[in-house]
Amino acid sequence: MALSVGSNSSSLPPLVPPVSSEKGIQNLNTTPELYLDSNYTHLPGMTNLIYSPLELYHDAKALSRAYVIADREGMLEGSLRILQSPFTFGNAFLQTLRHALSVGVALNVLSHKILYATVPLSTTVTILGFALCSVGVVLEAMSLRRAVALYRKSYVPEIESLTSSLKKKDPEVRRTKLLKSLKEVLRHPLPQTTKEEINRFLEKQTLSEADYSQFSETLLKPIKEQIYLSWFTQFHQTHFQVSPEEHQKITRYVAERAGTKQQERIDQIIKANLEAKRNQLARRVHPWMVKRLAQSVPHIVQELQHPHAAIREGATKKADQLFKNMQIQTTKQILIHSTGLLALAFALGGLIAGYIVACPLSVFVTLVVLGTLFSFASYYMQRGYMDTEEWAFSVENCLPTLVKKYRQQEEPPPVHFTLPPYSFQNRRKERHLPRAQVKSLWVYQAKKQQNVFFFNHGRMGT
Repeated sequence: MALSVGSNSSSLPPLVPPVSSEKGIQNLNTTPELYLDSNYTHLPGMTNLIYSPLELYHDAKALSRAYVIADREGMLEGSLRILQSPFTFGNAFLQTLRHALSVGVALNVLSHKILYATVPLSTTVTILGFALCSVGVVLEAMSLRRAVALYRKSYVPEIESLTSSLKKKDPEVRRTKLLKSLKEVLRHPLPQTTKEEINRFLEKQTLSEADYSQFSETLLKPIKEQIYLSWFTQFHQTHFQVSPEEHQKITRYVAERAGTKQQERIDQIIKANLEAKRNQLARRVHPWMVKRLAQSVPHIVQELQHPHAAIREGATKKADQLFKNMQIQTTKQILIHSTGLLALAFALGGLIAGYIVACPLSVFVTLVVLGTLFSFASYYMQRGYMDTEEWAFSVENCLPTLVKKYRQQEEPPPVHFTLPPYSFQNRRKERHLPRAQVKSLWVYQAKKQQNVFFFNHGRMGT
């Protein structure tokens, strides 16, 4: 089952690992059913009284699933979210209670003496809010670190270095940078013929404009194709395949513990392993992008090995576009989580400022307002940007779920009406009339039928 990567590139990992059953890879191209953090409850607020139990329910389900498939990253993130839940709910509940007491005193329903009870409440609210924001900082920092790591991984420095060095105007600088880039390129698994041509190019003491032109025409494309082939093959095995080493480890694990039905247990572990890998990638680029990568990468790898140059060139363009999409998705994540960290920083500053008696009221209000604004920005960027291609912003995704359901109910189902085919020969009744007049009569009758049809379905035609 292993797909050959080419006779001259035998050091590349196989695209399809030698798993013992197809069941282990049957869901390779599916989008992972992964719960992504909604950012509802990352800041202190009374609305968390409503959202916190819902978030706890989803987080518990996600943690349970992560435990089943041995997704360590998911288990850590789910545990931190569940740890955050009591702080979130407690802070919201005590804030609501404190404000309720203050309103009761203002309306002369409660005694003024009860205001003394709000002092320890305020201290507890501040402590819980500080704990809530601290856990939120850890979660945002983890997500930001993951996004930055994948952004760097989706950037191929050797290709960029080769392309930029050829654009240098100074001949000495161009030669130095190009030779340095080629030495880095030789670390990749390249065909023997390409390596020999690169070594011959490196042995030249002086390089003319003709040499640079020949390099761009004959060597740059094969180098780019081979580096992309190596990168995408490794990427596919890392995120969508079980490597031979992992398969051997799973087989040994099952052989030591399972009695009967060992093959069924191996298939279950392989399937869980693949789901965990897809989930980890989905946290970085969003589930729709995971599906796109799972469908596109195998085709790109196969086309990069095609004997026809035109097909390889098309695969290179597809690879460039895929790199661009990955970089855009990770850039979105970096912006979202950086904004989330700023929101939490302002919220922590507001909590500290509110606890300090000598702090001016304007400073406290400014910090709270900035924290709220950045929190809204992070939330709406996540909802509007992450589920779209490139930098398109979806207003529909930012609407509440109830509003979207109401709008879907309001929209009537699509109605299709097919006009009857026109034929002059079949219009026997009007054969004595000119052809143009017969056609105008047919159009009038067809429009009449169409209006009746749409009127019966609740939509009047024109």
